[in-house]
Amino acid sequence: MKKFAFVTSISIGFFAMIVLIWNLDFHQSTDGAEVKGQDEELESQIDEKEDRLNYLSDVHQMHHSIVRSVQAGHGLMNGYAMYGWEDENYNLENFKVSEARRVALLEEAIEHSEEEHVTKDLITILEKFNELIADLDHSEKRLIHVRELQSLYRDLDYYLLNNTYYEPRNVSSTSEQYEDERVVADEDTLIALDSQFDDGDYEEFAMFFSFI
Repeated sequence: MKKFAFVTSISIGFFAMIVLIWNLDFHQSTDGAEVKGQDEELESQIDEKEDRLNYLSDVHQMHHSIVRSVQAGHGLMNGYAMYGWEDENYNLENFKVSEARRVALLEEAIEHSEEEHVTKDLITILEKFNELIADLDHSEKRLIHVRELQSLYRDLDYYLLNNTYYEPRNVSSTSEQYEDERVVADEDTLIALDSQFDDGDYEEFAMFFSFI
């Protein structure tokens, strides 16, 4: 009887060990599949962002470093302006980790900029970004730098990438350039209209549109 009990206990122990090993292998397999799924989702998101970046670069005939710099910079400054510096995503530590990469991206954008007003604005942004880095320990100066950068990025995002979600601040060289072009276009339109009508016809034409 004792021998049977001993053999039974060994059998139960052996079975329990097999179950434990199987569960361990199962969880490792499941964890591996979960990690793989997360990696694939991350890669998909990265690919989607790259596709959008390439699309915007093609549409606006602009180097991808300029598009990336403007979009990422605008989003970053919006985040720090809205949430401050103690948020889970927007804080001093995260900023310091990415500051060198952002400076390098701005330098690349400046190198590939082909329009004088865009180059001027990107250089100004780089200078103010470096001032922000130097004043990270001063909360009041940080706020001033972030607001200035946010305004510059907002102009570039609006005028270069047609992001009309935010109204431009019109503090940049790019905004001045577009305003000058709009004024010239309006003047050309008036000159063209004036050349098509003599005085009487033009008055009649103007009166017609005043009633629409």
